Amino acid sequence: MNDSDFIGFSFNGIHSDTLHIKRVSDGSRYSENLSPNFQDVKAQVPGRDGSLYWDSFYSEKPLPVKIAFDDLSEVGFRTLKQTFNGKAEGWLIFDEEPYKQWWVKIQNPPQIQYLCFYDGNGNRVYKGEGTINFVAYDVYAHAKGHNLATYRQMEEITNLDEWKDGSGMRNDDSRGEGAVNFDQPSSATVALHDRVVVQNTGDVECDWVAVIPCIISTTPYSFSLRRIRLSDNAGTWLGDLRLNSFDLKGEDRYLIVDSRSQLIEGARNLSINSDIPICGIGRVTYDLTGTLYNEAISGGDFFKIPKGASPSDVYAIRFWDENNQPIDADLYYDLLYY
Repeated sequence: MNDSDFIGFSFNGIHSDTLHIKRVSDGSRYSENLSPNFQDVKAQVPGRDGSLYWDSFYSEKPLPVKIAFDDLSEVGFRTLKQTFNGKAEGWLIFDEEPYKQWWVKIQNPPQIQYLCFYDGNGNRVYKGEGTINFVAYDVYAHAKGHNLATYRQMEEITNLDEWKDGSGMRNDDSRGEGAVNFDQPSSATVALHDRVVVQNTGDVECDWVAVIPCIISTTPYSFSLRRIRLSDNAGTWLGDLRLNSFDLKGEDRYLIVDSRSQLIEGARNLSINSDIPICGIGRVTYDLTGTLYNEAISGGDFFKIPKGASPSDVYAIRFWDENNQPIDADLYYDLLYY
């Protein structure tokens, strides 16, 4: 266990140790909401008792953090105000579960109660406590990586053995001799890479973003994507999105297929960035041109990646051209946790 487990956290890249504050319990115990806030979709039927219930939707995840401090200087007091200013957004990470990061902002003005003392040099020193109410409107925590090997490479994480079982993550991306590794891009030319093999070990089914380069040997730039299909470990088809033939327009050099927004968009270029959350996908950013290609959809629907941590909970996503041949595609998705 880390020395800072349950008392340490970071917000927007700044650790609580740097701010000279500690997370504390509410009395003798920590409290936590096991799920985000939710709203029921229901209606009362005139003339009868009770209501009809259809569904529930999460609205936000409150994350209150009680803090205490006993050696806060004038500079530290100012830094505290600057860090938790109410407008800042950033990742919130608790030291005891470093694989989870919440994209949050301050829900209301933090309030602290304190006393001011003087040290031996006549400098002011503040001692007190307070509460910072964070809120995650995205409602889920995003994992930094898909496997435990990713976290073993991070020097700041020394408590992996404490939380690895709770994360449900696989050990690494290897699937054994002769098998394509997890999360490898699909390819039209590399043997056996006719699919992207995925495993979602999070708590809920997750969205994905596919980044597909176009063929630049013709004018206008031709594009061969005709079908995206999801299958389980037994080969059963679980999801299917079909498209008619089309050409990319203007400056588009990539096609971005986003299951959360349910949009197919054109992009000029892309870059990898692990610090910016986009549509639940925190790994890729791209320069969208504003061109939509949803009119090319001929059938099926955008699907999500099912959840599951057992060896059989493995899925394949295939990207095909009009001749049912694989095309190049990169896939990005985040594991999501309560």
